[in-house]
Amino acid sequence: MRLNLAGGGLVLLIVLVWQLAVAWKIVEFDYLPKPTEVASGLGEIVGDGSLVSQLGHTLYTAGIASLLAIGIGVGLGTLVGLVRPVEVMTGASVDFLRSIPAVSLMPVALLLLGPAVESEVVVAVFAGVWPILLSTIAGVRTINPRLHEVGKVLHLGRRERTLKIVIPSIVPSILVGVRLAVVTCLVVVIIAEIMINPEGIGWALSQAQKSLRPDLLFAYAVVTGLLGYLINLALIVGVRVIMPGSQELRRQA
Repeated sequence: MRLNLAGGGLVLLIVLVWQLAVAWKIVEFDYLPKPTEVASGLGEIVGDGSLVSQLGHTLYTAGIASLLAIGIGVGLGTLVGLVRPVEVMTGASVDFLRSIPAVSLMPVALLLLGPAVESEVVVAVFAGVWPILLSTIAGVRTINPRLHEVGKVLHLGRRERTLKIVIPSIVPSILVGVRLAVVTCLVVVIIAEIMINPEGIGWALSQAQKSLRPDLLFAYAVVTGLLGYLINLALIVGVRVIMPGSQELRRQA
């Protein structure tokens, strides 16, 4: 993993320009704080302990949603990729459902399940299942046909061929889909917390806006950005550890 010094330097330059532009009143917005004020707000939410509980709720919900999305996506994707009649029957439904924005389902989830964790999980799973589903289907379709022929020569049954040939062959595609699914679930959970469930980082963002605390608002925005970056970084490292020689993963990472 190479350290991107140029990217880090650009971030520091942006922060410096932001600080100077606000301090010298080159740009004037009523609710645009200086980076030093954002840092002070970040210290406040860390110091009073509120950030820990909010992060805990968001990570817990996003984790549950990710696990469900991965399980559903891998299972259904493998089935669709292997069984032609299932692909024919589900093709139109998949194309239609994956085009529905998850945000548009949040009022429906709120109406049916109320302002609860279940509402967040359902909407996040709906959004996160598509990347892993489509990656798994694509992985199954790109399996070398000779591998299936080897399975037939060895008289492997359908279950054995799936476990010994199909699943190992599609692991790189699954891992690429997992990265996308986890980050998608996190984003949707934060949006759901803003819209339907008064808990977590999303709700804290909303409350900071309503209470006219731009320092806290930007502090929470920085936290969400760091959270997404660190999760994606951890997934990239995990993928490279699990499949160090995969060219497909190198291209995707």
